[in-house]
Amino acid sequence: MPSVLSTLLRIHECTCADVGHTWHPSCFAASAEIFLDVMRVCPGIYPPLYLIAMILRGKGIEHLPRTLMDSFRSSIFLALNGFGFVTSYCALTKLQGGQNYFSSFIPGFCGGMMAILAERKSRRSVLGLYTSQMAVDFIFHQLKFRGITNGIASGEVYLFSVMAALMMCMYRHGAVSRSGFMGSITRFLMWENQSGNGESRSEAPAGRSLNESMYRQSVETLRQFYQKWSRVVCARLPRHPLTKPLFNSVEVGMRGFLLGYGLQTALALLGNLRSVLKTPGTTLSRVFANKNSAMFGCFLGGFVGVYKALLVLLHGLRGKDDPINTAIAGAIGGLAMFFFPSPSIATNLGSKVVEMMYLELNHAGKLPSYYYFDCLMYAFTFGILTHGANMEPHNMRQSYYKFLVYITGGKWGEVDHYFYDRFGTQASYLKRHNSMPRIR
Repeated sequence: MPSVLSTLLRIHECTCADVGHTWHPSCFAASAEIFLDVMRVCPGIYPPLYLIAMILRGKGIEHLPRTLMDSFRSSIFLALNGFGFVTSYCALTKLQGGQNYFSSFIPGFCGGMMAILAERKSRRSVLGLYTSQMAVDFIFHQLKFRGITNGIASGEVYLFSVMAALMMCMYRHGAVSRSGFMGSITRFLMWENQSGNGESRSEAPAGRSLNESMYRQSVETLRQFYQKWSRVVCARLPRHPLTKPLFNSVEVGMRGFLLGYGLQTALALLGNLRSVLKTPGTTLSRVFANKNSAMFGCFLGGFVGVYKALLVLLHGLRGKDDPINTAIAGAIGGLAMFFFPSPSIATNLGSKVVEMMYLELNHAGKLPSYYYFDCLMYAFTFGILTHGANMEPHNMRQSYYKFLVYITGGKWGEVDHYFYDRFGTQASYLKRHNSMPRIR
């Protein structure tokens, strides 16, 4: 262990211009260029995003100046990430006389802390959660690339299974707010109607357009037809107390399949919009027959359907509804990820579950609350990501690495990754395989 630590801490002589900011020899000029490059890209990121959010929230034109100021502040935050990282990177390299294994993490932590303190408080926790999910995804791929997790075949499936069990336990037993983000998604997937009144909503309120009224009436007609069909099918099934609940589980599974298949197909259509316009027949047949769309539908439908069915069966067998039933149903239902293995989905769910567990224990007084915890979480996880971008870009989520290269005008891709090969991370893997993202 001491020999490993000494190897990681060993300083390799170099200059920051030779390894890091290879596009300009001056440290100050390189930092300023990164800041300006990011600021040039930001008008295409934050203003449209904030304007859409303003419209969706129903805010009037009087909120436009505040919205533009918030978008400018977020642009400064994003630019300060790059500026702070390069400045700290140069300072640390000069101070050490070279670099060691942690020489990209520490500047990332400093730059991230500088940037997050400039951002609005309401966005800090969201940004911290986002970078933590990216960091967990990077660590998972890092372990997989080294063969540490290869001994567990389909490790992401079992991770999702465990996290799904914890998630559903917290959801069903009140630890997750049903009006919150994860609660709303879970309630939607499980097709749980919270209105509870069973009254028809076909009548449009005053002020609704005729088209919207006709649309609602059409939806209500289809809903009534589906309910009649369900009653006919249930009447032909064997009479048993579990028959109708199990049939409802099958319905939920079918809806989950259609939802998953529909989402993947819609994304594929958006990604191939130009091809759809040029060769509609060939493109549409390829998109609708896509195996990934069907597999994602099987995963989503299998998860919710098996979960609901097992809840019904376990309640009938054990005569009670407790966390044991929920955990078993969630764990077995989570194995549906065998249809669509996805490390990203598994690690993202894991990050969210850990967050909710911390909040629940904090609310119960079992864990302390730290005022700047969101800032520390963002800075720490951003440091992990900058470490990955220099040391192991091949193990990062490629969409995020391409985003880093894009907002810096391609400069992050000009880092001398061959220098970092001496740490045994195969940092030049993408360059050696000619897979570096290009934006010019």
